[in-house]
Amino acid sequence: MPIRLPTFSTVVLVRGIKSTKSCLHILAEKGNSALTKMLLDRLPSAARRSKLLEATVLTELEGQRPRHLASIHLAALHGHRQLVELFLENGIDVNARNNKNDTPVLWAGTLRCRPLASIRGQLRYDPLARESG
Repeated sequence: MPIRLPTFSTVVLVRGIKSTKSCLHILAEKGNSALTKMLLDRLPSAARRSKLLEATVLTELEGQRPRHLASIHLAALHGHRQLVELFLENGIDVNARNNKNDTPVLWAGTLRCRPLASIRGQLRYDPLARESG
């Protein structure tokens, strides 16, 4: 039986703009797949899991304007292949787009992240997706 867990979140400021960072965002940045799996497995409903997976946080990116990134985008950005695969297993679309129309696979390819670059050939990557700048 799933346990009701509080979903920890904190407010972060990015260039003076407030954004909410969830525990899942933090785990995606750190690459902790074991704890992420435990959290996802214990969420009480698919709707709650989906809401947490799809939530975005404003993220500062070197040389670019801040972007709203979901957990899968953060995992791809930081090269955490196991987490990307875990998020996909939990129903996140590989072509999920953020507010700038970026996909997680696009981030992996743009950053030439070797552990994730092969994901393009294995999953239903949308080759027409482009980073909007």
